[in-house]
Amino acid sequence: MKHLLRNPLIVVLALMVGTLACSLTAEPPATLPPRTPVSQATTTPQSTIGPQFTVQAQDPANAPQLPGDFVAGAPAGQSMQGQLALVDSNRLWNTITTLVNFEDRYTLYEPSQSKGIYAARDYILTELYKLQTENPNVRIDAYTHQFQFNWGGEGIYAENIVMVVNGTDPDAGIVLVGAHYDTISDIGATRQPGANDNGTGVAAVLEIARIIAQKPHRATVIFVFFSGEELGMYGSKAYVEEFIKPNNIPLRAVMNLDMIGSPTGPDGSRHDNEMRVFSSKPNSSQSRQLARLSEFAARYFVPDMKVWVQDDVDRPGRWGDHIPFTEAGFPSIRFIEQADDATRMHNLRDSTEDIDAAYLQRTTKVALATLLILADGPPPPQDIRINPANWRIEWLPSRDADRYVLALRRPGSLVYDQEITVDVTGFTWPDLRVYEAVAIAAIDSSGQVGPFSNEILITSVAQ
Repeated sequence: MKHLLRNPLIVVLALMVGTLACSLTAEPPATLPPRTPVSQATTTPQSTIGPQFTVQAQDPANAPQLPGDFVAGAPAGQSMQGQLALVDSNRLWNTITTLVNFEDRYTLYEPSQSKGIYAARDYILTELYKLQTENPNVRIDAYTHQFQFNWGGEGIYAENIVMVVNGTDPDAGIVLVGAHYDTISDIGATRQPGANDNGTGVAAVLEIARIIAQKPHRATVIFVFFSGEELGMYGSKAYVEEFIKPNNIPLRAVMNLDMIGSPTGPDGSRHDNEMRVFSSKPNSSQSRQLARLSEFAARYFVPDMKVWVQDDVDRPGRWGDHIPFTEAGFPSIRFIEQADDATRMHNLRDSTEDIDAAYLQRTTKVALATLLILADGPPPPQDIRINPANWRIEWLPSRDADRYVLALRRPGSLVYDQEITVDVTGFTWPDLRVYEAVAIAAIDSSGQVGPFSNEILITSVAQ
């Protein structure tokens, strides 16, 4: 019989030991030769890198003329397609119907083995334990995080459900993917199907966990199913305050999946190929850069989905489990369908009738593609320098990099407006100055693109 792992510190200690062991054998990072600084922001003089190179670029309308051998194109992504193809719409649907059959998942109701949030907890845990058994060559830890919060003057006990897929490279960091599994009723109904809110998010996270668990990945991935979200994000708040902060967990990114299964708007309009991603301001924030990465991931690897980056942390007056992580300083985003219908939330109308399995499959692929970039890709280059005297940009080579993709953003744009793929570590391009910011990611020999570097503000370099 499997036992719930009640103490997640075991996982933390294991991660720390693994980090130390790997760091003792890691190769020292490459260094550029000393150079005279051009400015505090960038330090790029003329380079000895030869002028001969091959470049591929996205070629949007009204883009500056590209120099040299730049041609229209996009990063290769064949290594990712096999994993994206594993997203199964039937499994997604079956998870939702199972959750709906528990009648409710209300955090405050009394425990029951056959229905309610405790039955849902047991179901999710059982699925996670199956992943442990089915993937013996991957280190997977599953446990519940118990927490307490005050409600109406009483102490309420609840549980988050956690699964950790341990990575192979401690330098790749830790990524968290989450969804709340509780429900609520605005009219006090005992039946709360919660098919879309948030059976769809739970189904997607569970499906992504199944795929990620099948092989080792560079980064460690934490999957969390939060309780108490509908009452005020109690589960995610507790997880941040009781686990992430005290143990100094270095989260590179947090992705919250909440209501991603219905393409139908409140007016009956269909948005079959669109979804939104929310992130905190300002436009240069780490969270906003993560949102831009998700739009990039969809555009290149899930081309039948358009991700609309929103200029706020969530919808007006609403919340989600990404917010406690945002407030704690971690890059965090929320995926949500394009046009959520308030008349189908927190009531009996939130049923499977409005769930489109094919749409949910696509939104799940967007989240998975974003995660695979973060979890599998090579590290981004370091020491990116721009010389405004001749608009030369260059950077240190990245470990395992075969090529690099530069993502360029125009002033005020919420997304990257142009991508350029190069096989060198520097080039000169005067039209670089028309952009506000640039970020660079490495691509390995299999075509797997990695996470982008922090954005470099070109406008500040020019001043």
